[in-house]
Amino acid sequence: MIDRNKAKGMLWGLVVGDAFGSPIQFSGMDSHPWITEMVACPVFGLPPGYWTDDGSMAMCVMDSYVRKGGYDLKDIAGTFVKWLKEGYLSSIEGRSFDVGGATYSSVMAFARTGSLVNGHEESQGNGSVMRFAPSYLIARTLGRPEIIHEVSDVTHASATVRAVCDRFAGVLDTWFDSLVV
Repeated sequence: MIDRNKAKGMLWGLVVGDAFGSPIQFSGMDSHPWITEMVACPVFGLPPGYWTDDGSMAMCVMDSYVRKGGYDLKDIAGTFVKWLKEGYLSSIEGRSFDVGGATYSSVMAFARTGSLVNGHEESQGNGSVMRFAPSYLIARTLGRPEIIHEVSDVTHASATVRAVCDRFAGVLDTWFDSLVV
């Protein structure tokens, strides 16, 4: 069972955390000021509070689930294409940005071929973990843990990435199970 408020908190936390982190993206560890409020992102020329590709792609996963009334991996991948090509659910209307190489190649591969498994073992970017919350919530709600791998594999088909997702799911399972009253 998933507490609705905790689930909403996970999703809002993902997007707010993405917006907080965007100004220091690509900076070296401990080479930036402490961020205590929303500030502009100089890397992408974003105003304070704007999220990046990670927030947008997480929203794509939840958008598909809500719009389709259930889990549809092909629709999730199609929503990624809509985001990439049209800026759907981007914080900058009509434009996607901050698209990593593995994500770009994988989303375009789906657009061309319909392949739902893209990337390779070396495509170990953090995109799958950054958009993990909606995949986890859907998987837990449906009692289908394989969903976290399926959504991840659309852009990062890597055993290493799957293992990280599994570890993160284990942490969240423990947290959610401890909330049962």
